[in-house]
Amino acid sequence: MSIEDVGGQPVGRPAGLPRAIEHAIIPPATPSGRPITRVQDVTSPNEIFALVSSGKIVHPTVESMIDLYPRPGVRFVPIHDMPPLPLGLIWLTSNESARIRALADLAREIGPKPTRPKQRARPRARGSREHGLPDPIRRARLTSPDM
Repeated sequence: MSIEDVGGQPVGRPAGLPRAIEHAIIPPATPSGRPITRVQDVTSPNEIFALVSSGKIVHPTVESMIDLYPRPGVRFVPIHDMPPLPLGLIWLTSNESARIRALADLAREIGPKPTRPKQRARPRARGSREHGLPDPIRRARLTSPDM
């Protein structure tokens, strides 16, 4: 299916997600300009799938979600014209270990290489990419293990 097919359909609004991440998963509009309307805040994958199961929303998501939250009658259909979702690995630096460093090294080796835009439209935060998401394989600098 095309992201154009999602235009005009009711979708959930993932509560608590930074806007840049929300828009990477669910753009505010289709490429032709049709709005993708958020009709209800959703706070968990279970809530998303309950609303999808009841026919109240459709929801663009990553393919792995259907395996993590299987529901009878809910089907995953790839959206062929969405850009790849940039993902990265984060960890609590106080818990860093040889095992975590090995995983990060493997991810760097086999994953896509970060690209830099040729021209910047406006200044960006250090380590950010043009779409506002963090460069892959960045360490999260958390101040507390409780975060």
